[in-house]
Amino acid sequence: MSVEKPPSARLAPTCLRVYPYLAWSAAMQLLLIGVTWGLWFPGLRAVQTTQDLKEGFREFPAIGLLDFATQIPTWLDFAAASLWTIALLVQMVASLRLLLLWQCSGPLRGPTMACGANHDNLAVRWATTLEASLWVAVLAWMGLVVFNQHRLQAWGYLAVWIQGLYLLGSTSSGSSVRLKTGVLQSWRWLIVSVYFYSAISKFDHTFLSTLGSQFLTTGWNSLTGANLELDTVWPMWMTLIFPVGELIVAVGLASGQARRWFVLLALLLHAGLLWLLGPWGMQHQAGVLLWNVFFMGQVLLLFWPVRAQELTPNHEESLPARLALLLVLLIPLAQHRGWCDSWLAWELYAPRGSRIQVFVAAPALEALPELESYVEPEPMVEFGPLWRELRIDQWSLNQLHAPIYPQDRFQLGVALAVTDRVPEPEQVFVRWLGTANRWTGQREQKILRTKFEMEQFGRQYFWNFRADKK
Repeated sequence: MSVEKPPSARLAPTCLRVYPYLAWSAAMQLLLIGVTWGLWFPGLRAVQTTQDLKEGFREFPAIGLLDFATQIPTWLDFAAASLWTIALLVQMVASLRLLLLWQCSGPLRGPTMACGANHDNLAVRWATTLEASLWVAVLAWMGLVVFNQHRLQAWGYLAVWIQGLYLLGSTSSGSSVRLKTGVLQSWRWLIVSVYFYSAISKFDHTFLSTLGSQFLTTGWNSLTGANLELDTVWPMWMTLIFPVGELIVAVGLASGQARRWFVLLALLLHAGLLWLLGPWGMQHQAGVLLWNVFFMGQVLLLFWPVRAQELTPNHEESLPARLALLLVLLIPLAQHRGWCDSWLAWELYAPRGSRIQVFVAAPALEALPELESYVEPEPMVEFGPLWRELRIDQWSLNQLHAPIYPQDRFQLGVALAVTDRVPEPEQVFVRWLGTANRWTGQREQKILRTKFEMEQFGRQYFWNFRADKK
């Protein structure tokens, strides 16, 4: 006859994962804020040229999520970003402090001399501080996204779900630290869903023939010393290695005890991406590399090694927590109907989404010389010798060190902001490229020649597509 362990004993393995994971998540968010700070604190960007003091672009255009957000004062934006950063710092410190307090007392023994007599009260105060910091971080991030939807970066969106699932989880009555006992399983399913939906999005003609081939070319050149062009197209059965590998990781981590070799495979996957995307490969921005470092730590903290008691079904989890988990697992299914943005559906490194190409007449560049470095040097033959493409994706990377938000709605807003700055609105037009067909890569196209046509086209979107008026 087995004797059931007390609640405090069952919480031990959970505690040793929850608090380090919250601290790791907060620390990596702070680093990601640091490397993309221009996106969160746009008013602090140093003026680099005297031309920036005139009518040129001091900042990459901000496109609020809601119409009223275009009128938000700069100081409120700055205050929300500061509050978010401070909340993340408190989250990291409080999580580490709670971990130390738990290790000090232990689940099967009372407070030791090192813990002090007020151990329980101190633990409760730090737990309350942790929850308060999580609420502030979630609300501040949501405000920042309302002010500028460019901030819907995948890493920030994932972090908010991590925080939210903890806050909505049930409180264990057997612990004075008020640990959320069901949150580990919720987090695991959340991360498995990221791998799963990301893999499914890559079983796509556009990825396999473009970015997938670029990955293979980069790896081949690095391993063999060859010098193949980046646009070399490999057979699709070879580029399938990327989505298949990611899908195997998802299924493996979701299976029972998540055997060690699936964790090792996940670590190998991210190490490979760091190699391909880092300074020895495609030289992507630091934020992309930190995202992969975060996932490596995350896999270790959540899945290695999994103890049997951690797999026991938890009946203490609250209904709101279960509904929240169900929601985040189902949201990506709405993407194919256009009800969910690509990154919110975990379409990562998936280039099939709809987008906007911006074309500027050569005379307009004389009024906006700060955009010259983001313009293709050769004119677009199909539109005539005066027209050149403005690479708004490169503009975002160079100025904000963050990838442009991959939605046509947002990119149309950037195009309209450029149109407002040129001497004549007719000096800018856009080409809308619809979502690529998964099997053929074909896209619907539409040319919008005037600002009026752009505005009319934008009225189809539920969310705002106009730049701020600050």
